[in-house]
Amino acid sequence: MKAYNESVMSMESLSLFTEYAKKEGKEEGKEEGIEIATAKFVLNAAGRGIPAEEIAGITDLTVEQVHTILRNKKMVES
Repeated sequence: MKAYNESVMSMESLSLFTEYAKKEGKEEGKEEGIEIATAKFVLNAAGRGIPAEEIAGITDLTVEQVHTILRNKKMVES
């Protein structure tokens, strides 16, 4: 009976861990998706001639972050 109880507890722990891992993965995926969408917006806006300072104001990024995205645009486009 003790082995059975330990097995059930182990399965419950695994289930809790799996649920936690799924939740964490979803959150990381959402954050990554937001970053990619923001970078694509920066590239599109810059391609339309909008100045980096204005893009920064719209996106709540710093001007330096906007310039970094523009320099690394191949990473975003792939």
